[in-house]
Amino acid sequence: MAQLKKSNLKPIAAALGAIFAVSLAVSPVANAADNPFIKSGKAKSDEGDYDGAIADYDRALEHKPDYASAYYNRGVAYDSSGDKEEARRGFLKVRELVESSGNAQSLNLIDEALSELDNENNNSS
Repeated sequence: MAQLKKSNLKPIAAALGAIFAVSLAVSPVANAADNPFIKSGKAKSDEGDYDGAIADYDRALEHKPDYASAYYNRGVAYDSSGDKEEARRGFLKVRELVESSGNAQSLNLIDEALSELDNENNNSS
């Protein structure tokens, strides 16, 4: 199965930074740098332990169900593990959270990533 290239995900990560900054004003838990589950999940994902990373992102979501960073990172981990359906669900949730923020630029970047994921799914069929 083709994986969504990390280079395609970088613009989304940059755009989401603005969303997370808004989230910080509401809850300090939204700061990915301070969240131990996000830190651990990223480390596990970097090591190729996608199941462990997904479990950590799930734990972050137990504490804050509207945590866009956890949905985004979990989507990347699912994509890297080959589970495109769950990756898409994660990115759709991020899209929903971004849409509610009114940030059109971030919304467009997430839509591009979803389109790229759909294209890769169609090309691998």
